[in-house]
Amino acid sequence: MSNSPLKWLLSACLIAVVPAQAELVDLTNGYVYDLSTSGASWKIKPKIKVPWKAITEVQSGAEYKVILSLIVDKLGNIVAVDIAKSSGNSYIDESAVRSVRQAKLHPFYHNGEAVMGRVILPIVYANE
Repeated sequence: MSNSPLKWLLSACLIAVVPAQAELVDLTNGYVYDLSTSGASWKIKPKIKVPWKAITEVQSGAEYKVILSLIVDKLGNIVAVDIAKSSGNSYIDESAVRSVRQAKLHPFYHNGEAVMGRVILPIVYANE
């Protein structure tokens, strides 16, 4: 079972739930406030799905990393998802974007007010 879908799914889910970097973005003046990664936490975690086409095309031991940039509104809704760095596999990239769009973060706060934020999210798919 070198291309086990279960192994792919578990590897992706374990790695994908931790935002790497979070920023508060004040869109009125363009100012960006850096946050620790603890400033970004999931209210509804993404359900990472691995496309079957990607599973069948890669070899055992392969690893793909896609980095997504998320814009989060004042309620924690993910309003935009962009691919900051491609994994090199379009099936994996698009699957990551679709999965993350359905997730939700807790709102960001600055000086007691909910604000928009940007999160950099690396997702690693590993076929072990």
